[in-house]
Order: sequence, then structure tokens, then C-alpha cells
Amino acid sequence: MASQTITVPLFPLPDTVFFPHTLLPLHVFEPRYKAMIEDVLASDKILGIVQLRPGWDTEYFGAPPIYKVFGLGRIVESERWPDGRYDVLVSGLYRAQLVQEIPRDTWREAEVEIIQDHISADEAREVSDVHVILLEILKKLTDALPADVRVYTGPDAGEISPGALTDIMASLVVNDPYDRQSLLAEPNVAQRQKLLRIQMQAMLHQGLHGDIAEGEV
Repeated sequence: MASQTITVPLFPLPDTVFFPHTLLPLHVFEPRYKAMIEDVLASDKILGIVQLRPGWDTEYFGAPPIYKVFGLGRIVESERWPDGRYDVLVSGLYRAQLVQEIPRDTWREAEVEIIQDHISADEAREVSDVHVILLEILKKLTDALPADVRVYTGPDAGEISPGALTDIMASLVVNDPYDRQSLLAEPNVAQRQKLLRIQMQAMLHQGLHGDIAEGEV
């Protein structure tokens, strides 16, 4: 499949990794990003949520360094406060690779390449087997959440693709932003499943999910 490049505004945030197929609520209060959200809402409602690299705080109001792989999403809900602040809900669409930033005087913007999930033929069986296990764990996790909590977008759980499921599970169970970034940056679904399972096994060893048997992961 040919690569697809698009131009999107960037919303850099510390310790925030945005996965496809998930939902991210944002409260936008900084003047340049209030203006960006207004512009995004008036166009295709798509923007990139980018994690800032360590050291960002020394040049936050300039153009601090960012990770090159990040999540693209569409604003699906928005509310504007009287003072111009926004509450928005962003629905994850794709993972993307930064190609080049485009100079602007206000918020940051970039040309990006959409990254497609990949499963090789010799990995397909293992991916399918792990997918079944992860679906069972997802059901346990979502059953434990309040009924009004939305954690992912798209089809019912039984119709979620293996790649989408790893993203949803990572958003739910992996807390460290740098571990999350490693998962986001991996386009190979089999490798992403392995990274996710390593994270889940580490959590089980720490006793964070005692209700899920280790052998299931």
C-alpha cells in the first residue's frame, strides 16, 4: 500500500501518548492552542497529539523537541467556554511519522506520513492466538469500569482488529509514557503484542492485576 502524507496541526503535550482507536479528553487553555482548536474545528477537525521529549520545559513556549511518531485524531466533541477555553474529545484515527515541520508564527504544523499496521504471513497465526487472549482480558477490564466510561472507538470488542486491540490495551494498562511511546512507535502488530505482554507481565508481578492469572497473558 502506498504511503499517505497529510499536513496537520500539532498539539505537543508532556507525558501524553495518544493511541489510535482510543479517546482523549483535552482541556485547552493556552492562547496559541485555543486559536489552533478554533481553526481545526473550522476545517477537518484532525490534529496530531505529540509527546514532548525530555527537556521540553526549558523551551516550552518555543518549539521544544518532540517524538517523531504520534497519534492523529479527529475532534468528535467540543465545548467552548465564555473565556475562549475549549473542552474537546479527540478520537484516535492513525499513528503517524513526522516528515517535516512547516514553519508557522503561531502553533506548530507538520507534514506527516500515516503508518499502517503490518502482520507478516508467518506471524499471522500467533497474532490471532494472542488476540483471543487479549480480547478476554479487555472484557474483564471494561466490565470493571463504570458503565458511562468510554475507552475506545469503533466496532464492538469482538470485531476489533489485532492491531487496534493492542493500542486499546496499551492505553488502558501501560502507564509509563516512554513505554507507551515504544508501543506507539511499533507498526508490526506481532512485535507490538510482545511489547504489550511484557508490560502486562511486569504489572502482574507487581500485583497490580491480581484478578488476572499470569498464564493468560
